[in-house]
Amino acid sequence: MYTRDNVVVCTQECIAHNIGSAREAVARILKELKEEELITTQKTK
Repeated sequence: MYTRDNVVVCTQECIAHNIGSAREAVARILKELKEEELITTQKTK
């Protein structure tokens, strides 16, 4: 995981591991944050 210009580059699995949670829980929370337009996400190659 690393940051660059207010961008966090990390997979959902990486986030889950770092906070001691399941990837599915992270996905649900990220979805809610995106719907509230608090964050944006993008898939990496």
